[in-house]
Amino acid sequence: MSNFRELPYCMEAEQALIGVILLNPIRINEMLKNFIADCFYVEQHKIIYKKIIDISKNGELNVVSVIDSLQKDKQLDFCEGADYLYHLMRSVIATANIKVYMNVIYDNYILRKLIEHGNDAIELAHNTLGKNVNSIIEENISNLQNLKNNIDVTTDLIDDLNEVISLMASDTIKNNTITTGYHSLDRLGCFVKGELSVIGARPSMGKTAFVLNVCHQIMKHSSIIFFSLEMSKTQLLIRMLSNVSQVKKDTIEKSTYSENDFDKFTDAIELLKKYNDNLIIRDGKMLSISEITSTITSVNLDRIKNKKPLIDMIVIDYFSLLATDPQLMKQPEAMQLAENSKKLAKISKEMNLSVVLVAQLNRNCEARVNKKPMSSDLKGCGQLEQDADVVMLLYREDYYHKNEDGYEDNNHLDIFVEKNRNRKTGGAKLYFDMDTQSISNIFHDTKDFSYDKVGDK
Repeated sequence: MSNFRELPYCMEAEQALIGVILLNPIRINEMLKNFIADCFYVEQHKIIYKKIIDISKNGELNVVSVIDSLQKDKQLDFCEGADYLYHLMRSVIATANIKVYMNVIYDNYILRKLIEHGNDAIELAHNTLGKNVNSIIEENISNLQNLKNNIDVTTDLIDDLNEVISLMASDTIKNNTITTGYHSLDRLGCFVKGELSVIGARPSMGKTAFVLNVCHQIMKHSSIIFFSLEMSKTQLLIRMLSNVSQVKKDTIEKSTYSENDFDKFTDAIELLKKYNDNLIIRDGKMLSISEITSTITSVNLDRIKNKKPLIDMIVIDYFSLLATDPQLMKQPEAMQLAENSKKLAKISKEMNLSVVLVAQLNRNCEARVNKKPMSSDLKGCGQLEQDADVVMLLYREDYYHKNEDGYEDNNHLDIFVEKNRNRKTGGAKLYFDMDTQSISNIFHDTKDFSYDKVGDK
């Protein structure tokens, strides 16, 4: 029985990376010169990539010059001909995804090198060539350390690549902004790929309802992974069906539909099915950052293979339920939370995602006469406020007056954008239907509502 296993590689990522370079040769080739040809597994891709690097050093890089050079060296036919290069260019989903392709290709390259070192270690263990055991161990450790150092260097390269892509974009923020349909929020640009957006509120303010409504709006044009650490997938889908159908959640849970309700419910199911590929829900207690990263990579790899757009946004509900790095378990809670905060900010940049993090606020606002929240109320972690590009705080006046005689609910959800890096702060006032958990615009223009911050008179 053969023990042969195919070495790890991703054909789709290799094809996509070459296609992106051929589509956008200006400046990108300056960064890729350190991304060696051996990172590619397919021999034809190695040859094409070497040509790209050679031409970028000595002449004008474009698909015609690459084809011409391959033709002169009698390598074009082996590389599947000119049509193959044009096919690679036509198959590109988005040039901004170049770092995702690089990560996938490089990860597979490192895995192949690890297998190679493992095989060398096995061979050396069987044929010691007179070396003692300690020197054999040290040699293998040295090989693995060199491999680790290479990983660190390439990570720096990919960080630099983000800056190059930003320089190439004519209006990076505008192109990366994800719209929600909530006019005041969209004008401020609260959800941007490459940024960490924190949504903070006290219990019962509507945090989960708000992010579910945002997901419902966004999934019509963008792709999302929703990581739920508190509610099950079934609970979330019931809530979403309620706000899409405008049928009360209690009615759906008990299946006590009127004929009209049932029609609206079935229409909502069909609508959500239409955008099924654009919303992925992962539930589970105590998910770790590494598990979240692995899920994003796995989903993106599958989408590359199926020629689908990559993930634009992840939502994590909520922050303090994330698992802690085992090495930090004995450290204070604030330090554990700070480490998770820094990792999530890094993920947003490296994976070009809008990372939306739902967070609990501490009790400080409950002790104030003015109950409106502040960024400093974010629970247990000043680092989170520092790492966030955007901080949105939710507030419902109805919650604090619900037991007062004569008070009439206004069904308003106030959103205070207390931090908005490099952009204006402001706010939004939305309509919140408690029965269906649906959230909608009140104002139909792009004006901010006027609101008083804590401490204002």
